[in-house]
Amino acid sequence: MRPQHLICLLPLMLLFMGCGPGMMADPVPVTGKATFADGKPVSGVILTLQPTRTGHLTGFKLNADGTFQGDAVPGTYTYFFNAESDDAAYKNIPEKFRSADLERIVTVSKGSDLKIVLN
Repeated sequence: MRPQHLICLLPLMLLFMGCGPGMMADPVPVTGKATFADGKPVSGVILTLQPTRTGHLTGFKLNADGTFQGDAVPGTYTYFFNAESDDAAYKNIPEKFRSADLERIVTVSKGSDLKIVLN
């Protein structure tokens, strides 16, 4: 096999080696609530959890009361908010919460009930 072929195969080999069974924990149920500093619920947006080490990018649609539920791989995440379909709701999200920031960390474990306050 020529060296050029090996270079082309390298990304595929790394993908299969890093994503094999047993390399990552199974997702666990997660619930929570997101509010503004004044206690009003955050709604009409997507809460996105971005893993700091292992796991998958995970999004939760926020209900009208700010609650959310779903599954995520246990681990440590930074979080931010994305627009869903309601641009007006997204405009209410302070700019600093629109991108990931390692200053904002949540830990997901089995049965996590996350409380996120935008202050």
